[in-house]
Amino acid sequence: MNKLLFPLLLLLYSGVSSKAQPIDTMEQIIQYRSQLKQALRTGNGTIGASITKTLLPYYSFQHWALMWDERWLIYHWTGQERTLLEEIKQHTESSRYLEEYAKAPPPDSLFEVADSLMYTLRPQYAAELVDRGLSLEEQSFVLLHLQYLLRNHEEAEKEKRALFLQDYPESPFSTYIKTFMPLPPAPIDYYWSLDARILNNNWTGDLLPILNTGWGGQVGIYLHKKRWNFGMNLQLSRQKLNRPITERYDVWPKNAPSSFLGFGIQGGFTVLNQSKIKIWPSVEAGWNNLTPVNNKDSGIPDELFYSLFTYQSAYVGAALNVDLKMVPQTPHPKGLYPTKYNGIRIALGYNLLNFHWANSQLDGNAVYLAIGYQLSTN
Repeated sequence: MNKLLFPLLLLLYSGVSSKAQPIDTMEQIIQYRSQLKQALRTGNGTIGASITKTLLPYYSFQHWALMWDERWLIYHWTGQERTLLEEIKQHTESSRYLEEYAKAPPPDSLFEVADSLMYTLRPQYAAELVDRGLSLEEQSFVLLHLQYLLRNHEEAEKEKRALFLQDYPESPFSTYIKTFMPLPPAPIDYYWSLDARILNNNWTGDLLPILNTGWGGQVGIYLHKKRWNFGMNLQLSRQKLNRPITERYDVWPKNAPSSFLGFGIQGGFTVLNQSKIKIWPSVEAGWNNLTPVNNKDSGIPDELFYSLFTYQSAYVGAALNVDLKMVPQTPHPKGLYPTKYNGIRIALGYNLLNFHWANSQLDGNAVYLAIGYQLSTN
């Protein structure tokens, strides 16, 4: 509906404005633009500001003195940020449509001159902006806007725009950013990590004199969402029996090798997250399996031996996890995307094994230390 209405309004307005403006309006605009281009080349901002104000009466739907990008670059150059900000608050897709409908001045490289000058003056401009009496929000937006006019749409610049929207959600400039400025994909607040670690199992209670220290490995996959950490891990260790285990008259002999297998589901909360270290205590629950590795010395048929001396149990536990960050995996500014990294992952844990439910001789728990490397990924 708007697109049908705009041409009608333009035709009506252009009929009125054509009577109000002299026939040589475009020639006058061309002359002023030439003077403005010369002021840009000589760096005379005072004259530049004066000419832009002189051109104000020369805007109509038959003639357009300065297109939006030319006009705004010159506002930046001449220190007319207040005028710029007021225009931008009112600027919509309809405003741009109206400008494009009007008759533009002939090509004269004014935009290219202004563009080149402001590209060169960026560092100086950012320093001078502090003394212009603008709020932090306005300063931030003005710098974003200049980069937009200079067609800087690199990922880092897009992320600055998204962070501005995050920091100033009620900003009067937010509509303009969302409408005209390229933005990064919608921010995510999670990432995945994979780890592989060397595992050392030690035992408590009645298990301490029965099982030797266990050595093996642990692998895990985790989802990290804000400060929460959820995952699952699989651990396997091998250890010999320091004492025999009996089932009535049958014996799992001393010095026989055993295999300890555990699968757990884990949940934790990050209590410290700094540039080089992350600490997150966790709780877990899962399933354990303690079983013989071979049947060389028992004298019992294999099928009976493995059925007698395979112990399973549900377990619960807790761990202190420490990530030592070594290789950051994201260039994104802090706050927009989670900070992924690769590095060393260490876990010190304690599990209530509950093997005594299957055999009272196995009343004990596990203290483990796992050290290895973790990779972050989407």
